[in-house]
Amino acid sequence: MQFAPKAGGALAAIVLALGFAALPTPASAAPVTCDKAALVAAISAANLAGGGTIDLAANCVYSLDTVQPPVGGSGPNGLPVITEPITINGFNSIIERAAAPLTPNFRIFEVGGTNGKLTLNRVTLHNGNPIVLDTEYGGAILVNSGRVLAVSNSILTSNTAHEGGAIASFSGSSTTISSSTVNGNTVDWGGGGLYTLGGSITIRSTTVSGNKAHHGGGIHSLGTLLVQSSIVRDNSAQAAQGGGISSTDTGTIDSSSVQNNTAGTGGGVYNFPGATLTVKSSTISGNTAADQGGGIGNVGTLNISSSQLSANKVTAAGSQGGGLYNGLGTATLTNSSVAGNSAVLEAGGIFKNPGSTVNLVTSSVSGNTPNNCRPPGAVPGCTN
Repeated sequence: MQFAPKAGGALAAIVLALGFAALPTPASAAPVTCDKAALVAAISAANLAGGGTIDLAANCVYSLDTVQPPVGGSGPNGLPVITEPITINGFNSIIERAAAPLTPNFRIFEVGGTNGKLTLNRVTLHNGNPIVLDTEYGGAILVNSGRVLAVSNSILTSNTAHEGGAIASFSGSSTTISSSTVNGNTVDWGGGGLYTLGGSITIRSTTVSGNKAHHGGGIHSLGTLLVQSSIVRDNSAQAAQGGGISSTDTGTIDSSSVQNNTAGTGGGVYNFPGATLTVKSSTISGNTAADQGGGIGNVGTLNISSSQLSANKVTAAGSQGGGLYNGLGTATLTNSSVAGNSAVLEAGGIFKNPGSTVNLVTSSVSGNTPNNCRPPGAVPGCTN
């Protein structure tokens, strides 16, 4: 057996039923040989055993070229659905959808069943693409409702889907990504890198870069989002909102950098109506929007503290709010600065739409082009 079975799982129960003494769980097992069929067999065996740990062969490329049955409503997969707690450890290992022209479309992993939990360490996932009907989610990984995913020290790159180019997750699920890279993934709708609908996503010490989408170029969250000690850069949502991040529910950006992203509105970040976004000890810089909110576009509740909005811009004729465009709702900036941003028409720093509220608490708006805040006098404490 090329995996370490989970203690107390189905395999242990079978051993006891046969009248044998329970075998100790091995501390480690021989790595799965560098063969796609061996990897499929190891995952199937781990599911049957109630979970386990799989070590991949060092420096191996597991190049998948076949859809694993059955194909459910979520679309095709290249590996068996993860239905039990399984840990996969890589050693410079790559799992990819083969690049050959006749390779069918499929994602790499799906986490499902009633007890599915996938932990990935030091693995690269590449070239997943489950699109058949143009409604499929999760180019590399799909996390179904209530299931769990943890990714560390890994790379998710060049994957494609309708939403969630690298990872898509659904209600009640939990996804944690740490010390990893999510790069160069593409979707035709939301979440070029990461997408959740009602789940939670936690991102720590991770770079999300070079992803493309209609909205939410790097991340599109319709759930609970935490971005901590991370970099979100060079993503794009050219057609709509949130080049780096778009959020419709609850989001926190903590001790992070959102930089050099592009969008139609909200070049760095876009906070939707009814959403609450907290930005603390972070930098929003060098982002570009065509129309409104080069750094941040807000129509929800936005709380910024100990942070900087700098060198962001809006570029279209008539554009406003190079640093921050507050269309609706309330934005409160505490111990923060909005400096060196630019707009074509007005409000290089902050534009406050009538009916919205912007509060400055021990914060500064300065050195923006062509002026700091508009309409004149609309942002108390801002010198125009």
